[in-house]
Amino acid sequence: MQHTPVKLDCRLTLSISEAAHLLGVKSKTIYNQLSVGSCPLPTFKFGGRRLIRVADLVQLVGSDAPPESGKPHIEKSSTRF
Repeated sequence: MQHTPVKLDCRLTLSISEAAHLLGVKSKTIYNQLSVGSCPLPTFKFGGRRLIRVADLVQLVGSDAPPESGKPHIEKSSTRF
């Protein structure tokens, strides 16, 4: 499955799959983290969609601190269903 590039210009939100693609993880990883409460990205529902603010994603990725310092980070999930 090939992904189309995600253009961020003038966008305020991203879908879970778009955010996952930009982070280099599968969308299932983000959904798993949301279900157990360990996702470092705040999300919100709009209609039937769950969205992530671009500003929150930029803040997460722009963090210089290593994960050991207590800053949130995303890990690839090893859970298989």
